[in-house]
Amino acid sequence: MQLAAKMVDFAFSSDESCSIVSLGVGRDVEAELSMKHDMPFCAFFGADPVKEPNQDMFETAGVFYNIAVGGRNGTSLATVLEPDTRSYRIREVNHVDIATFLARFVRKQYIDQLIIDIEWAEYDVLPYLVKTGDLENSDVVLCQVML
Repeated sequence: MQLAAKMVDFAFSSDESCSIVSLGVGRDVEAELSMKHDMPFCAFFGADPVKEPNQDMFETAGVFYNIAVGGRNGTSLATVLEPDTRSYRIREVNHVDIATFLARFVRKQYIDQLIIDIEWAEYDVLPYLVKTGDLENSDVVLCQVML
């Protein structure tokens, strides 16, 4: 199985600060490292339910959270990229909804770029992103979203 690569083209001045959030690290931090190189004053936050090797990889760019971000809080099934293989499996993992994650974990009012690659859980996140969703009633402002 060939894995899709994350690719980002983000027009931002290299001397400005910004906040970039990646949901679903998936053993691929090339986009984040490239952005970190081009925009050294930006803060990077990543989340993935699989700790190894994602934590070590992502922490070269920013802060890593070992949790699945989706549409609900609690423990439930998720499709994850296993740490010792390149295959996906369904496992029970801890989840936090996207509104809670951005407000309580990331704690930035402005998210300049939100990159979402969370293996079919994107559908659960979409209701949060619409005008009447939970993010509309929060203090979090999303500038650009990539699904």
